Amino acid sequence: MVKSRLEQVGLGEFCLELHSHKANKRSILDAFQQAINNHPKQKQIQHELYSNINHLRNQLNTYSEKLHQIRAPFGKSAYEIHGTLAKLDEIQEMLFDYEIDESTNYEYVLSLLNNLERFRGRLILTEQTPVWKGFKKPIYSLELSSKLESFLREYLKNLDALIHQSKSIHQTLGLSSDSIEDVYQNHSIIEMAKYSPNPPKHWFDNESIQLTIQKAREYQEKMSSFLEERSFLSTIFHPEILEKDITNIFVELFMLSDDFF
Repeated sequence: MVKSRLEQVGLGEFCLELHSHKANKRSILDAFQQAINNHPKQKQIQHELYSNINHLRNQLNTYSEKLHQIRAPFGKSAYEIHGTLAKLDEIQEMLFDYEIDESTNYEYVLSLLNNLERFRGRLILTEQTPVWKGFKKPIYSLELSSKLESFLREYLKNLDALIHQSKSIHQTLGLSSDSIEDVYQNHSIIEMAKYSPNPPKHWFDNESIQLTIQKAREYQEKMSSFLEERSFLSTIFHPEILEKDITNIFVELFMLSDDFF
């Protein structure tokens, strides 16, 4: 019974029939010796696999040697430097300034920019966003400078006129212009008012109604010019820069105009 079960699972050779009436001493001893000396066959490893293992071992040894090699200018190995830098993760954030003026070396500025690029994502810039941050043109030229100066001056003049007209419309019609959205809304209202039935004549005298119509026309012309200038500038600057507060734009542009142009 036992022998048959062992044979079913491939272990029949390890069963010694000591209790069988057919067994004899010689056959039992031979079977016993065979069971003792029966070692599992060693697997043959291909020569190519040995070669790959040796190649990987040599690479690992070379990497370890380079990792522990003392290097200039610090007189330390990469392994030591990595260990020192790993401890810096426990240090809290620090605030520091970069001072750059006219006497700053050009190579130092390039090195500083390279370092800032390397550590981008780990550094937090705390200064206010400059007004020229959204500038799209990658190459500066005198022609570009002249064109920008001309358009910015025209844009500034239109803004002044728009502010003046907005105040006048607010005093005359009660329409506020506290934001650029209000300006667009007032433009739509005045545009529709041109095609609306005239109000009763006794509300106005001839002089005041003509003055209002004239102001509405001037406002429409200024608004059209403003929208054209805004459309042009949106091709040069990112749209969000045109949403900044108008007063702040005036101050920043005039503060930076001497250095930029």
